[in-house]
Amino acid sequence: MVFSVLAESFNVHKSLLNHNNEIGFCQTLMSMPEDTKFLVVEMGMRGLGEIELLSKYAEPDFAIITNVGTAHIGRLGSLENIAKAKCEIVKYLNPDGILIAFDDELIKNFCNWSGKKIFYGKNYQILETTENSIKFIYDGNEYNLAVNGEFNVINSIAAIEIGKLAGISIDKIRLGLLKYQPVGERGRVINLNNNTKIIADYYNANPDSMKASINSVISTYPDSNITLVLGDMGELGDYEDKLHKGIGEFLSNKHISQLVTVGEKAKLIAESVNNINIKIEICMNNKEASDYLKNNSSEKRIILLKASRSMKFEEIAEELQKVKTKA
Repeated sequence: MVFSVLAESFNVHKSLLNHNNEIGFCQTLMSMPEDTKFLVVEMGMRGLGEIELLSKYAEPDFAIITNVGTAHIGRLGSLENIAKAKCEIVKYLNPDGILIAFDDELIKNFCNWSGKKIFYGKNYQILETTENSIKFIYDGNEYNLAVNGEFNVINSIAAIEIGKLAGISIDKIRLGLLKYQPVGERGRVINLNNNTKIIADYYNANPDSMKASINSVISTYPDSNITLVLGDMGELGDYEDKLHKGIGEFLSNKHISQLVTVGEKAKLIAESVNNINIKIEICMNNKEASDYLKNNSSEKRIILLKASRSMKFEEIAEELQKVKTKA
């Protein structure tokens, strides 16, 4: 999103895909054209000290922290440690630079930054959501995204703030956001030939992103026959049982027709749902899930596929796309 906004006015270079570790950072830097005005680098981490290393060699002028969630909690042990790890980005931030961060108490508590700060994420209003777009107001201006999901709106506000700091007009910021498309399988819509839609959101998953994806599908298709196909979430460590069960509890008051779980840990999601109106099927692998979905197909269904990357949910999507409409 930041790249899309800045590219409306400047030559911009960015990290590709998830090339966000020390190797990916070097690849990004070494491939940067000489006339680059803005370099947009994603800084990833799975433990303490990793973002600090990237910050040391990047020497950023602007730093964005989008959230503190449960991704990698198995390695870091607590949300507090995740916040500490993400806040390492300010260690080598330009003294005249600016921190742009989601309005989160953990970020405020652990970011040792005395310079200028912009906290965002609460003063916006969603006007309209469709299958492929969302319209919202932020700071008195209306914007459109060619993707849906409230989480995308919140993330886009960081890009809006960067655009304003770079001196880009609101009209160009609007245009840049409208051109944004997500990387990889992050909410791609696949239309099947029986009026069924697959929402392919299996690039990765953690409890926060899974809840956000579920909420997005429900708000986008409020009167539809929704089937959730949820798989194991990785890197949750000692918290994995509790966090999988938490997804089931979260689903208990949601308006969905069916839940299909895939994997040993995802089974805990199914077992924790307390809603007799949700039809539940427990599968141990992708083949079982694919066979079940194909043998229990119906028209005009919305199928969300969401799991950690290791579950290879593209296998399910590929199998469902082979199904032909009965004459």
